Amino acid sequence: MPKKPNPSGLPRWQERLVTAAQRLDLPEDTWVDLPRVYLYGKHHVLIENHRGVLEVAPDRLRVAVTGGEIIVEAAHLIVRYILPDEILADGEISKVIYQ
Repeated sequence: MPKKPNPSGLPRWQERLVTAAQRLDLPEDTWVDLPRVYLYGKHHVLIENHRGVLEVAPDRLRVAVTGGEIIVEAAHLIVRYILPDEILADGEISKVIYQ
């Protein structure tokens, strides 16, 4: 008997995971690989679930994320650390753009 086509395009195991998470009312950001951005005042930014650094400059940080990129514009920008799943930067943050 041939398998039914999967309308979502996801592998069967991933589709089951999505269905289970929805039934349990889990927040989407806990089971989908979405980026998380935390601003601490206007001087610190923490980016989680990144896919790599695209650009670092004294006034700009560009980070690849699932579905696009995050751009942080700041004066005197300093990247404190880069880990496999998070980045912390300091500076006088003026903009955070998700595109």
